[in-house]
Amino acid sequence: MRILFVIDGLPGGGAEKVVLTLAAHFISQGEQVSLFSLRDVCEYPLPAGLDYQVIADRCRKPWRKLTELSRRARQLDAAIEKAEQQGRFDLVH
Repeated sequence: MRILFVIDGLPGGGAEKVVLTLAAHFISQGEQVSLFSLRDVCEYPLPAGLDYQVIADRCRKPWRKLTELSRRARQLDAAIEKAEQQGRFDLVH
């Protein structure tokens, strides 16, 4: 099974720890696990075997906050589409 987790970042906190715990569990069960982070912040060690990708927002225009939601959605869609060239995800969370 191919599993994808999407998270804002891994700055340290409860939700972040839960995602990494779940990822480690699924990897130990032989599943393919990917984690897409929307920010390049990671305060936790990543489990071995995890496909970790940062979907960074490189826009620096002064009005970037006005277009952030649609821009970030397009970036995430493109990253998922590229990753699914190796097979579709069975679960996205």
